[in-house]
Amino acid sequence: MDIEHIDHIVDMRRYQVMIESAFPTEAGTMLKNLENKGNPWGMATKARLDWVKELKKETGIEVPVIGEDIEPAEVEYLYWVGCAGALEDRAKKTTKAFAELLHTAGVKFAILGKEESCTGDSARRLGNEFLFQMLGAQNVETLNTALEDAPVKRIVATCPHCFNTIANEYPQLGGHFEVIHHTQLLQHLVDEGKLVPVNPVEGLITYHDPCYLGRHNKVYTPPREIIAAVPGLRNEEMHRHKERGFCCGAGGARMWMEERIGKRINNERVDEALSLNPDIVSTACPFCLVMLSDSANGKKSEGKAKENLRVVDVAQLLLDSVKAIPQARPPRSPSRSRPTPDASWRSHPPAGVTAQPHCSTTTGPVTEFRDRPAVLPGSLRAVAPPAATTRLRRSLRRSLCRRLRHPLHHPLDRRSVVGCHGGRVPSVCACQRNSVHKDP
Repeated sequence: MDIEHIDHIVDMRRYQVMIESAFPTEAGTMLKNLENKGNPWGMATKARLDWVKELKKETGIEVPVIGEDIEPAEVEYLYWVGCAGALEDRAKKTTKAFAELLHTAGVKFAILGKEESCTGDSARRLGNEFLFQMLGAQNVETLNTALEDAPVKRIVATCPHCFNTIANEYPQLGGHFEVIHHTQLLQHLVDEGKLVPVNPVEGLITYHDPCYLGRHNKVYTPPREIIAAVPGLRNEEMHRHKERGFCCGAGGARMWMEERIGKRINNERVDEALSLNPDIVSTACPFCLVMLSDSANGKKSEGKAKENLRVVDVAQLLLDSVKAIPQARPPRSPSRSRPTPDASWRSHPPAGVTAQPHCSTTTGPVTEFRDRPAVLPGSLRAVAPPAATTRLRRSLRRSLCRRLRHPLHHPLDRRSVVGCHGGRVPSVCACQRNSVHKDP
């Protein structure tokens, strides 16, 4: 027998909130912000587009606003960003990652921008039915207007709370849309080959099922298939997962209220995850991301969790694997250009070095070295012209041998013939063996 307890709890809350006006003070602040600003944080409407500017600055990707930058008929999916995805710093990373993945896959999408408002999920769960219906009616009208000319009214959401509200509760207010979660769309794009995870993301990962994605809407497979597609990840399930998953502590509008009795729910869930000693805790909900991150950071400060423990959305993991790793630029080869002759060698040679007369048998570009000292700086290859032929190199070696003669008879150190003999000092001069000149 299936007993839906949430409906009864919500009914009791409605009586407490709307008849008795009994609710925590912090919840009252959230309701006031929803009514006045359209988001729980009370931030300005224009702040909903800040992540768009950040994404353009970071990647150059421009996210179009439907009706302004792109016509509804050209849009495949309307991306419902949600309040957390647009305004909360940690959730914005998921939003930007998902938008970049859609751009990479060539999906035509758009957002509502400033026209978007809170779905009213937290208001209804808290018991303020009047505020929920007011926000819901406003959003249904906005969506119907924006998607009026669209062939199919498709909406994709990164927040399971928004996903559940638009798909299952807005039909009560006249809003009938085709709604999917971002993990479902990403799995579809991976299956079609439009997103190909290639870069390995090493580590042990455990996935937390968001309540409104898993238990309420039975979406369990897509996030796990995305994780399985990323090379290098080793997935291990927590004791409570899928149908028996455990809440992160943000559901039922608890995101905006403090826990004052017993152990915090997010700490309980993170303790269960830490029992597996994971490198990554993944989820697919901005509320879960915030709650799990807060608890994980507290565990790190207490020394109960690894410092490199990451709490990320599956979209971020997929982007890390899809995005090309910047290749290090190969080191530039040493310049092979010919050194410019310096007239100072002729008038003021270095101490202990005597400029040798130019050999008349040397021709061509080698004549540029006529006023150089007998000891050339660097190796022969460093001063040879880039396009010199083998014959020219031989001619240059003979010229140098004539200047240096046999190393045993030359006043300079034996190392002075390094350039002549390619870094080796032979017992018998090569030019002597070849009878190019006789030993004096």
